[in-house]
Amino acid sequence: MDYSFTPKDLSAIYRRKIENWALSSAEESEKIPRGERVARGKASVRVWTLEQLPAIGKQFGWLKCAAAPISICITMPKASVLKSTIAFNLSRALAINGQKVLAIGLDKTGGVSDSLNLDQLQTLKDDAKTIGLHSALKEGASLEKLVKHTNLPTLNFIPETSQLFLIESLTEVEISERLSHLLENAKQTYDVVVFDTSSSLTALDKSAIRLADHILVPLGCDLRSYRASDFGVRQLSEALSKGGNQSKSVTYVPTLKQQTRLSLEIEANYRLSYPTQTLGHSIRVNEDSEEGANQLSVFEAEPTLPIAEDYFHVISQFWSRVIETTKSPPG
Repeated sequence: MDYSFTPKDLSAIYRRKIENWALSSAEESEKIPRGERVARGKASVRVWTLEQLPAIGKQFGWLKCAAAPISICITMPKASVLKSTIAFNLSRALAINGQKVLAIGLDKTGGVSDSLNLDQLQTLKDDAKTIGLHSALKEGASLEKLVKHTNLPTLNFIPETSQLFLIESLTEVEISERLSHLLENAKQTYDVVVFDTSSSLTALDKSAIRLADHILVPLGCDLRSYRASDFGVRQLSEALSKGGNQSKSVTYVPTLKQQTRLSLEIEANYRLSYPTQTLGHSIRVNEDSEEGANQLSVFEAEPTLPIAEDYFHVISQFWSRVIETTKSPPG
């Protein structure tokens, strides 16, 4: 499917008024690609394609590049707290702001890569043949062989496949060493690497948690998530302490917020329990759209909806923390 974006659309996506003269000036100086003029009723308007968004975002966007390549792990040993949805929207948000992003899913049942994948598998044999993360960790495949492209030139991903179970034969040390090697190689090409863990906290998940520079933990504002939150946070703390990383940057974000007394009480309790680590904004339950539909983030697909406003504030606040704690490269 072909997508096009008018100046009004660009202003909505990048959360600022982008004047026509500013776009024309950026075109003339070759800071952004030239738009195409198309007919819209009796008038005509300039439009830009989806593939052109990263270049426009680099000039007019709201997420600036960190001083050095970084890795982020989205994790919580509890299903259905928007973990993969956050990983998806964060990855695409960074990509449309001009940053080179690699998303890596760690769940053999599927996660962030399902939303990013443009290829629809037709048979189980196709799934078994897919080269994924297991191919690197188990068989030594190069990063170049693993990476698949999306409809954004600045966003790639490594597919999650059912073959991830094959790495269970490796020791935790072997998994950590091989994932660390993969991450080091990825940081030579990408500005940001985003890990999306499973809800089981496997040896692979724990390795990603210890290796990541920053950790973002979704805490659901529903009763089931709340009951599981203490145990989940303890598991994360134990995983970090085993790797000697207790001081690592860990951020919490309340999700699935509703305007009910119970949900608001749960959100308030999270903020009392983790006052300095919890973001100031939450992500509400989204009843307006199907997130991840057509491989588009909420910013690209429906930037004027309240849920897009939630993600804008959450990602902005989280990214500010990342920027503040990322050290400049030597020299």
